[in-house]
Amino acid sequence: MVRRLEQRCPWGDTPPSDHAYVYAELEWTGPTEPTECQTIRGRISQLNTRLGDLREQQFYLDPEDPLDRELIMQIQEQIEEVNAEIAKLRKRSSELGCA
Repeated sequence: MVRRLEQRCPWGDTPPSDHAYVYAELEWTGPTEPTECQTIRGRISQLNTRLGDLREQQFYLDPEDPLDRELIMQIQEQIEEVNAEIAKLRKRSSELGCA
């Protein structure tokens, strides 16, 4: 995929100029990051949704109820596991130079 973009100097109150020193034409030929980056972003999005679901479940539990307390602890463990997976994915994303 090729897109042509114009970049013009936005400073001052003057309208954009076509002078060479403020005009550049850039050619974009596609993504410059590894395809794994998109997979990582998708997985992180899924995990964030999972975190929201877990927190919502936890919200409706009563910490004073012994049965609910046990569920709260189980949910908290799941939240920690999901957060750890997200941290690993973010680290990998950083290593790959994902945007």
